[in-house]
Amino acid sequence: MKQEVFIPRGVIDDIYHLGTSAYPNEGCGVLFGNSETITELVTLPNLEKEDSACYFRLDPWSVYQMEREAEKKGGEIIGFCHSHADHEAILSLTDTEYMIPGMLSVIVSVCAGIPRKIRAYRKSDEGEIRKLKILTESSDQ
Repeated sequence: MKQEVFIPRGVIDDIYHLGTSAYPNEGCGVLFGNSETITELVTLPNLEKEDSACYFRLDPWSVYQMEREAEKKGGEIIGFCHSHADHEAILSLTDTEYMIPGMLSVIVSVCAGIPRKIRAYRKSDEGEIRKLKILTESSDQ
């Protein structure tokens, strides 16, 4: 399993925007690309109504439609992105519980409305979770 992922500068900016636009709640979205590169982030509404400052919930129908559309274009969903409001960009117990093996989980930390750190994780088929090195055009995260 690859221990790094490439995120172009434009997608990094989109991830930061996802977090800041949702703050003080969690923002969420779907990642497209391949196992080595994230090519696009599509932001979706957080459907969590009770505690959207600490949790996110995606609309399964929207994700399904996005998957079908990506397949038509020869692409695929490779993971999910969400923000942590006023918390570090580390996996919570809930995050680890809901991670899908093989899929990326990207988290952006937003503190006082300012994006801070992006981290990426992947769970193996055996359940092992690894933090991935993020590569960009300008610098490593």
